[in-house]
Amino acid sequence: MDEPSAKRLRLPRWGGVVASYLIPGLGQIAEGRLVSGVAWFVGMVIGVVLVIWVAASAQFPDVTAALCLAGLLSILWICMLVHTYRVSTGLREVDANRPWIGVLLSCLIPGLGQLYGGERAWGGLFIVMTMGSGMLPKGLQMVAFYVLQVCSAMRAFRIRRWRENVDRPAVAAFVWTWVAHLLVVLLLVLGIRTFLVQPFKIPTATMEPTLRGIRRLPSGLTGIGDHVFVDKFTYRIRAPKRGDIVVFRTDKIAALVGSSSTAYYVKRIVGLPGERVSLKPPFLYINGQRVTEPPILETIQNRERGYSGYVLPSTYPPAKYLHDETDSVQLGNDEYFVLGDNSASSLDSRFWGPLQRRSIVGHLTKIYWPWDRIGIPE
Repeated sequence: MDEPSAKRLRLPRWGGVVASYLIPGLGQIAEGRLVSGVAWFVGMVIGVVLVIWVAASAQFPDVTAALCLAGLLSILWICMLVHTYRVSTGLREVDANRPWIGVLLSCLIPGLGQLYGGERAWGGLFIVMTMGSGMLPKGLQMVAFYVLQVCSAMRAFRIRRWRENVDRPAVAAFVWTWVAHLLVVLLLVLGIRTFLVQPFKIPTATMEPTLRGIRRLPSGLTGIGDHVFVDKFTYRIRAPKRGDIVVFRTDKIAALVGSSSTAYYVKRIVGLPGERVSLKPPFLYINGQRVTEPPILETIQNRERGYSGYVLPSTYPPAKYLHDETDSVQLGNDEYFVLGDNSASSLDSRFWGPLQRRSIVGHLTKIYWPWDRIGIPE
């Protein structure tokens, strides 16, 4: 037996499965199967990106296609773990593999590894803490779950009757694999949010009835606003269009800097670069001609389906643009005019002027929550 093979055999068969669970293909790579390991890793990453893209894409009216792809990806993920198990040449003795099975179960749900190892008290404690983490603020839920996963997995290594079957290099390999797993997840999430899709919440009623903001229910409780996906890729290959709902940063808008804690606004584009915009309530005019396309703008102006048309700005807050029907705004080569669909309650370009292209984050494509609101807003 040569030295490279001896090193591979230090990790039991189920240890390789745990490695591939944390980083797809790592178990194959640890066995010297570089091509298949890299193929599994790249394929799973592409699969995750594709699921998220389909979930957010305006080409699919709901999330059915994304759920089907996610199901298929889950099957492929299981196949990858099975392949890892089958190609493993590591130790196959039951005693050597039980700790790793416990670790795998703890990675799935913290506490399962302890129950598998006979530590019912510890297992129950981890499961209760895992359930309790769901009550934390959303930003902390995932962090808490990760911490519980690591603690539960490390505890699985320390179960008394398993302890002598796990050597220090194996534990070190698991720790470093987990660190690499966190880095991969972090880079993937940051990459998707930066270049592809970013989720947002709608806090106000400025885009109703198209988008629903946080509201007070008859029962006295607070109803959640729409949760939406914003496509950050499309505008890299084409310019924004009239009728697009866009999310944009407010830090470059002088009239809004310091006036609100909200860093992002959501409005609809009605005026394009080089055009002249004016209002004659409830109608919108571009270059002196009433706008009729896209159809949603005609619906808003005709006060159909709960829309109230476009109105001239009220006296408060002070408006700098479109005071009356004779006013108009000439847009520059890189400027857009945006209005809220709920025109009477929207702080938009009528008050602070044209929107610079550089401030646009992306195109709002789909509502993904609450469940009864899932779909593509017009």
